[in-house]
Amino acid sequence: APWSRTSIEARRSASRRLLRVLGSNGKALWTSSEADAPENGDPLAFSSDGETLMVALRAENGWTAAVKNYMGATIIDVGPVPRLQIMTLTSNGKYAMVRWLIPDQSATHTFLEVSSKTRQDVPSSELVLGLARITEDGKVYSGKRLIFDFALAPKKPSGPPAP
Repeated sequence: APWSRTSIEARRSASRRLLRVLGSNGKALWTSSEADAPENGDPLAFSSDGETLMVALRAENGWTAAVKNYMGATIIDVGPVPRLQIMTLTSNGKYAMVRWLIPDQSATHTFLEVSSKTRQDVPSSELVLGLARITEDGKVYSGKRLIFDFALAPKKPSGPPAP
C-alpha cells in the first residue's frame, strides 16, 4: 500500500491542525490544514488497499467530505455543507456515504460511487431511524430495506448538494 495508518500524522494544537500523508519512503505525499473530525466518527477513512481515502475537511465556507487517491487528488466530494455528521468509505474504496445537514432542516444522506463519480442524495427522513449503510457492492440499506442500488441506477455525475 502506498501508505498505512501508521504513516498518517495528524497534529493538533489549540490554533492549528495539520494532516500529513507520508509515502512508504517517509516523505510527505500531501498535506492539509483543513482536515478535522466530523460530529460523529473519524476524520479519515481508508480503503483496505491504501489506494483511496476519505477525509473530512473544514473551511470557512463549510465542511467537505472528499474521497482522494493516495497522492491527494480529489476523486469526488460532497460539500461544502454547513454540518458534516458522519462519513464512511467501503473497505474496497468503491463506495462512500456522507450524512450532512443544514441547521433546522432534515439531514441528508449522500451515497457515492467513486469510480463513476455518481452521487445519490436521500433525505434522512426517508430512512428508518434516519440510519443507512452502504455495502461493498453499492447497495444502500435502511434496516433490511433496500433503498438504492448503484448497479441498477443510471450514472449521474456528482453535483452540488441539494438545497
